[in-house]
Amino acid sequence: MAKRVLTKTAIDELPVTGKQSFLWDVNPPGFGVRISPAGVKSYIYQFRIGGRAGENKRTTIGRHGELTVEQARKLAHRLAESVRGKVDPVEAEREALRQKAERKATEKELAFDAYSATYLKNRVKPEGLASYGNIEMVFRLHAIPVLKSKPLPAITKRDMVAVLDSIPAESLALRRSTYAILNRLMNWAVGRGDLRENPMAGMKRPPAPDSRDRVLGDDELALALRAARAMAMPFGPFYQVIFATGQRRDEVAGLSWAELDRAKALWTLPASRTKNGEANLVPLNRHAIAALDQAAAASVAAQAVTELERDANTRGRKILLTERSRVSGEAKAAALAEYLSGARKWPAKGLVLSGTGETPISGYSRAKTRLDADMLALARKDAQAAGDDPEAVELDPWRLHDARRTLATGLQRLGVRFEVTEAVLNHTAWASRSGVAAVYQRHGWGPEKRAALDAWADHCDRAVSPPAASGNVVAMRLGV
Repeated sequence: MAKRVLTKTAIDELPVTGKQSFLWDVNPPGFGVRISPAGVKSYIYQFRIGGRAGENKRTTIGRHGELTVEQARKLAHRLAESVRGKVDPVEAEREALRQKAERKATEKELAFDAYSATYLKNRVKPEGLASYGNIEMVFRLHAIPVLKSKPLPAITKRDMVAVLDSIPAESLALRRSTYAILNRLMNWAVGRGDLRENPMAGMKRPPAPDSRDRVLGDDELALALRAARAMAMPFGPFYQVIFATGQRRDEVAGLSWAELDRAKALWTLPASRTKNGEANLVPLNRHAIAALDQAAAASVAAQAVTELERDANTRGRKILLTERSRVSGEAKAAALAEYLSGARKWPAKGLVLSGTGETPISGYSRAKTRLDADMLALARKDAQAAGDDPEAVELDPWRLHDARRTLATGLQRLGVRFEVTEAVLNHTAWASRSGVAAVYQRHGWGPEKRAALDAWADHCDRAVSPPAASGNVVAMRLGV
């Protein structure tokens, strides 16, 4: 085996023979240059672990020209030091590469943007959580713009504070909701072993917003109902069901046909989808049934258009927008007539209100803005018809949850018992059901709830179309 002190000149002058050849340095032993058949010259280090009985191994240090002889020799001395310490540099390099690849894969898998999608897919969607749209919105609009692709193990408490600080200070409810959603995601990651500890541990929850007492007046209620009834799927029926039943936004948004029974006019809201974990039997008054008929008919119309397009593709013809609209309108009108006659049943499965068919509706903010605009347009049109200045009409702002409070207040005005109103709203912790009473008083108030919501439908009708003034008409209170 040829040996000599390696220099740049000596290496440059090495001939290319068309075969692999080597030139070894004097110090350290095992350091040398390999010349490939094509003439590529690379620095190498050859060694054995465990003396002469050990396997002869070789590792490449780098190319001649990219490394100087002095740099390569210094690296060779380091490798020799490792071998003297019984560390195999080839295996060490393989392990380092393996760990690097594993880190990259882990970082990609645990990147916040990717992991939030995993959370939605594996945690939120399978459990049918009605808050899917809200959770997805928080990730998309508030968390991902700040955290981006940062791996979960690298996320700190300061990062989570930055997410909350990116939300306007006056949006206390959104800050509080975002805190809760991110905290649940991090706890889920800890439970799966993807994260050692929750970076939000010890963080103070944002303060709750001041309790609201906004209740829509009858004139505002009438505008909201008129505007909702004129809105298309999915938000038209969505708002109508909320005003008709007083149930929470996410509970209505996550409605599935399997929860509904048109023959019994009953919505069985499962415990898994309620805020307090208590199931609720919600009687459906005529307004709720009309809205759900509208949603079911829209589903039939959409299916008719799908079949039309499938047939057109088979025949290789183009569908005009007017033809699509005509088929949709005819199918919807026919389906509505069949629902009213009792000849057709609601679908047995699937989401009632969905933009995709697979997930509950989202985009609440845009829809509410549209509803507000439609209400204002109706109010100004009414003012003009009454001979007033339409431009002088303005509406006070309100939130969707105010509809629930409006129904509760309306039932109180109608003389409905407090316990019945609380049962409608699925408030199970009222005073009369605490302690021993909670054990022995198991009445579900079903008939009373139905009578109350039917009376509420009557009240809504009077708000939309006030009866003519008459001195002989006396408003009756509901004794339920």
